[in-house]
Amino acid sequence: MHEQRLNMRLLQYWNTLRKDNPLPQIQKFNWVRIEDLWPYCAIVDLDTRQSSSVLYRYTYIGKPLVIMMGEDLTGFTVHPRMRGLPAMPIIQRLDEVIATKAPVMEENHFSNAQGKLIKYRGCFLPFGNDKNGITNILVGITHRSY
Repeated sequence: MHEQRLNMRLLQYWNTLRKDNPLPQIQKFNWVRIEDLWPYCAIVDLDTRQSSSVLYRYTYIGKPLVIMMGEDLTGFTVHPRMRGLPAMPIIQRLDEVIATKAPVMEENHFSNAQGKLIKYRGCFLPFGNDKNGITNILVGITHRSY
């Protein structure tokens, strides 16, 4: 899969769901529409009940991304300031999506849980509504490990 293709196709699908709204609702998301991209995606739910910071809960992580990070964070809740997590640049992009309330595209690198250098291209797409703001973020990533 060409790396640009993942980012552009996910963004195009996100815009189709969004229509004239600032954000699409996660309830309208259907992974079957992006079935070939789905293994390279993750869904992150936001927990904003704490007033001081946002917590991120990984509700889905495709197998290639689990391998990329070196561990499966599905079901885990993380705080952006936690130390020792694989893929901290990815978690920092989640913060950027919340701040801008807009898609974020990025090329970056990190060392995974096994110490491998991971170079990646990512697409971070916010979902939500007027009442609750951003509720979820769809992450799409292609990568190479060294």
